[in-house]
Amino acid sequence: MGNVKISELTRATQLTGAELFVMVQAGLNKSVTAREINNYSYVVDMVGDDFFATPGYGTGLSAITNIDFSTLMNAAILALTGGGTILIRSSVVAEVTAEITDQGNSDIDLIFQKGSKLTAMDGLQTSENTYSMIRLSGVDNWRIKGIRVDGNSANQATSDG
Repeated sequence: MGNVKISELTRATQLTGAELFVMVQAGLNKSVTAREINNYSYVVDMVGDDFFATPGYGTGLSAITNIDFSTLMNAAILALTGGGTILIRSSVVAEVTAEITDQGNSDIDLIFQKGSKLTAMDGLQTSENTYSMIRLSGVDNWRIKGIRVDGNSANQATSDG
């Protein structure tokens, strides 16, 4: 079992049917650990081309499923009105198709596991020579850790090609 505390196992066994359903659909039961369920507001993973945000135990948040990465991230951030932490699993390699914004919420941590990667969709340029994948404005205490960005999907410096 590794280094899992008994308290974490106890909390993991107390998940509701709805929380368990999200975890077991599409094989997520193999990748979301008790430690992640207990320590994060959301755990973002991908299976095939589908993205899933599994809520942490006891958060009262709803699962977010089967939508593109940008929409999923904006929905998860919007749900964290009191702040929180989103873990982006190492399996996530996503094209950002629309700007991910702060949704007016402060005290958000985005933690990208090693291996996760974001790519800007060609044409995501917001103004001349500016690409904006994540926009923060007028909010406090955001922390982004471990992000890996790989230009845009067409490897072009501008969106006019």
